[in-house]
Amino acid sequence: MTILHRVAAGVALAGALLAPATASGQGTTAAVVLGLPTSPRSLGLAGAGAPVVADAWAAFLAPAQLGRVAGMSVAVSSESYLAGTQLSAGGLALPIGPGALGVGAALLDYGSVREIASSLPGGDGLETGRRVSASDQALVVGYGARLPWRGVRAGAAVEVVQTAIADLANGTAAAAFGVAWTSASGWDVSAGAQHLGPHLRIGATSSPLPATWRAGVAAPEVHLWGGAVRVMAEARHATAAGLSGAAAAEGRWTVRN
Repeated sequence: MTILHRVAAGVALAGALLAPATASGQGTTAAVVLGLPTSPRSLGLAGAGAPVVADAWAAFLAPAQLGRVAGMSVAVSSESYLAGTQLSAGGLALPIGPGALGVGAALLDYGSVREIASSLPGGDGLETGRRVSASDQALVVGYGARLPWRGVRAGAAVEVVQTAIADLANGTAAAAFGVAWTSASGWDVSAGAQHLGPHLRIGATSSPLPATWRAGVAAPEVHLWGGAVRVMAEARHATAAGLSGAAAAEGRWTVRN
């Protein structure tokens, strides 16, 4: 039996690269789930894994990379996130024609709290006996294909997101697109845009989606100690978050029993 092990480590770059939202007057964004790393690998790589992804998670991260999927790919993850939230996601990629079709769904569950009603704004209230909850849900459908030029791929995706807070809920649609290239020497480059769509309105509040432009590069693997190590980096610009980046390294080795 052959077992493949992976270890990934990444760090987000801040400082001069980070443009504070308060300075640009942008505020916060809606549909938080769209900007979160849906896979454990992406989380470990600090979101810098777009140049190397080659499975069902590509529908979320870089639709052009669906063109690398050689066989059916199924992915599922669930993790406890910040402040007691739960992030769960899954995806499926199927080779069709010169590329692959990818479908994915993600849920960010904020949990629930006891409802307290008050007749006066800011005044003391009474529990109603009900619990109210909030969540973000996203559905992604994308296709990526190999182009006639050697090593070049392109892809696009449609994203449908819904946010529910207590008795209020609303949704909207967005688009993503990108390109990727693999050189003969093993360098991988990817670039694209995600979450491009109209504001999401919940009740009287309207907020923009976390529209993101990103570009990344991954160096060829370096073989050592019976395994391989790969270094990668990405720069991105997102609504409200401004300009930021990440650098990461991933190691893999095979154990045969």
